Amino acid sequence: MASDSAVTEAVTLAVSQAQVSERSQLYVGFSGGVDSTVLLHAVWQLYPTRVTALHANHQLQPDARNWQRHCESVCRSLGVSFLTSLTPPRTSDSGPEAAARDARYEWFESVLGEGDLLLLAHHQDDQVETVLLRLLRGAGAAGLGGMAPQRAHGMGSVLRPLLNLPRAELESYAKSEKLMWIDDPSNASDAFDRNYLRHSVVPRLAERWPGYRATISRAARQLRELSGLLDESGLPTLFSAVGDPGLALSDLPDEAILAQEALRTWLRSMGCEVPNEARLVEFLRQLRGSEGGLLEMDQYLLQRYRHRLYCRPHGADEVPSPVTLEASGRFPWADGSQVHVKGVERAEQGLRLRTRGPGDRIKLADGHHHDLKKVFQDHGLPPWWRHQIPLLCSAGSQGERVLAVGHLARAPEAIARGLSLDWEAPVFRP
Repeated sequence: MASDSAVTEAVTLAVSQAQVSERSQLYVGFSGGVDSTVLLHAVWQLYPTRVTALHANHQLQPDARNWQRHCESVCRSLGVSFLTSLTPPRTSDSGPEAAARDARYEWFESVLGEGDLLLLAHHQDDQVETVLLRLLRGAGAAGLGGMAPQRAHGMGSVLRPLLNLPRAELESYAKSEKLMWIDDPSNASDAFDRNYLRHSVVPRLAERWPGYRATISRAARQLRELSGLLDESGLPTLFSAVGDPGLALSDLPDEAILAQEALRTWLRSMGCEVPNEARLVEFLRQLRGSEGGLLEMDQYLLQRYRHRLYCRPHGADEVPSPVTLEASGRFPWADGSQVHVKGVERAEQGLRLRTRGPGDRIKLADGHHHDLKKVFQDHGLPPWWRHQIPLLCSAGSQGERVLAVGHLARAPEAIARGLSLDWEAPVFRP
């Protein structure tokens, strides 16, 4: 086992490699447990005037308030600044632990200023547990890469300086420094997957493979590096005629495993929830086998149109009501979108906005009348928007004429009169 100075050496190295300025603030995520207590003490020893402890009180335990008081007391004894936040987790299908983590990181992000560092006490045993959990859940290369030693977070960065040290090293430091900490009783319950791994699975691994921490950590680092290379050579984002983000199917690698990872990487870059492996494999099979392909997630839908794959919102099925126009301006349309109409004079009569109807056609610059279906196809308008795209129409003695089809096409009459439309479609925006 390394000496007790291994903790301070790891912190010193990590902070120096982060290349922060002397003005950068150092924050430590401080729960009061042994791991974060060790990290706070080590950072305080090295940077006594620059450190602030952040304690997120999720109010999930009966003793949560007492834990907060303990953390305040520890910080007072060290002369360390202390910030706390009551951050009850929102309801989540992922469970209370995931919801609490999300709430905690949102608060952390709100605190960090430009160039600041948030140091977290995750260690090598945590990394092993994370990789094993993700492996059992069918994660890809990015997930199996585990926790990164450093990553951007808000205007600052998250730093995990203790990832290469085992839990025993931190416990040794805590005892040698006579530190006081809190033991969370929930850590003893095997009802949580992580605790089950820690208490029942990992000890059996250690009996057979004593060096499992180093080997699993090394594998995670290699997968993280592979994922980074995929990120750098990621799929370019294209956009539909109304702004749906998408990608060209021809850009997906031919090899199934590479196609899965490329699509995962693209979805993460979009801020989208990534589907599990079974759903992703089935979706890619559909894409390869036919003109179809639809993947429904809670946040978005992935849908094929022609030779592209687009990310679009749910609920794009509202049919807006016609709007009679008396002047130019912005008008509410479907699903919270707006239509911007230009060139309408107050004296004009018989102009209105509506959606397409049977037999609608528009006369274009070539002198011919074109069916709207052909206009949609020529401009690559995906089918899911065709019932919502606004038409500018003018009433006449021979019936209503279509003067403009959204921003896609205008009749010569509309051009001559200076009439135009701009539809801000309710496309998916992560």
